[in-house]
Amino acid sequence: MVLVGTDGSAVAANAVRWAAGEAARRGSRLRVLRAWDPWAPWPTREPPARDAAGRERDLVLRAAAAMVAGRGLPVETELLDGPAIPALRAAADLGDVLVLGHRGAGRVSEFLLLGTTSLGVAGHTARPVVLVRGHDTGARGAVVVGLSPGRQGEAEELAYGFAAADRAGTVLRVVRARPPRDDDGAADPLEVLEGLLAPWRERYPLVRAVPVLHFEEPQSALLEESRSADLLVIGPGRRTDMRPYLGSVSGAVLHHADCPVAVVTH
Repeated sequence: MVLVGTDGSAVAANAVRWAAGEAARRGSRLRVLRAWDPWAPWPTREPPARDAAGRERDLVLRAAAAMVAGRGLPVETELLDGPAIPALRAAADLGDVLVLGHRGAGRVSEFLLLGTTSLGVAGHTARPVVLVRGHDTGARGAVVVGLSPGRQGEAEELAYGFAAADRAGTVLRVVRARPPRDDDGAADPLEVLEGLLAPWRERYPLVRAVPVLHFEEPQSALLEESRSADLLVIGPGRRTDMRPYLGSVSGAVLHHADCPVAVVTH
């Protein structure tokens, strides 16, 4: 099941449309989520009356479901009680993937590249989280997986990337970036990449997987790749005290990527 969070904003609407397409590719249900915390501060001077707040809450869910109703998908809606971040983190475990807009509604978020809810959820769930940018550039025909040298979790990222490329019928670009100063004369990095891809090519024989090396900083390489991708797949970064968190590379990619980004935890 594909889960998607909405708050009624234009960015969230784009996420709902992307999630509907992903549900269609997977042949699965779509569930639209709306987190509702009656005690949260409102961007206006006074919160709306209780009845008006209830109508707005329900209208957001109905409007999101109606937006994709004509696609022949089984669409469900669910209201999540409580603050958005913990509610969405908990709900993510009930689906295969959680889709969010890169930022939400509200005056403050209009000036942010990435909203606090997106930052608080991506990389903090057992299931992958896809953050959808607030614009639609159309299909570009590629899924990109970004791998970091010396980091664990490559199998999870490759599994997600190969499956996504297989569903979409697109090429898969597996990218590893290493600054020139890191070229220490060890094993040929292209041969290492080919070795990583070999078992996945057997599992997904219809996916054309292309290994790509960038001799530059990882965030620059991945942002460049995002300009020609339909989806960029990354890990959350390093782990501390057994918990994942967004590292500098993944954070930069989430803030500035030019396509949806799937954060796959390990």
